[in-house]
Amino acid sequence: MNSILYTMEIKLNSGSGNYILEDDIINKYENVISYQYAHCKSELILKCNGPYIETNENDIYIVLDSPGEDALIHWITECFTFNPILIKLTEIYPNIKILTTNTKKYVKSILKLFNINNEICNTIQKQNNICFFLPLHRLKRKMRQNYKK
Repeated sequence: MNSILYTMEIKLNSGSGNYILEDDIINKYENVISYQYAHCKSELILKCNGPYIETNENDIYIVLDSPGEDALIHWITECFTFNPILIKLTEIYPNIKILTTNTKKYVKSILKLFNINNEICNTIQKQNNICFFLPLHRLKRKMRQNYKK
């Protein structure tokens, strides 16, 4: 059987979501080969290859990166505030890995503080994967909206 390979580029924004997890709407994509957040914007570009083939060897990731800098407050407010989603996904996928390009020490320290023991990866290790992306928002926009009220 021959399979057709394809690459697609997907642009996500703060209104995106294709996967419902109880009360949360997040993004779920298969065979992600790369992703890039727009700097300080609620935009994310994904590149995916196909087709996805389910095996016992697939990697499943939750992406804990943000459109802001790797500064501590950005990471906490733009990523870690979604810790309940990580917990829900870990119940469904016990071997889910945390994917983050943020290599700062505080990432592991905060995860350890909250007893989160998922494996942490800084790169996508297998092309045959499932990646969950958290809702997109950024701290600067939220703060600006609150000050205008």
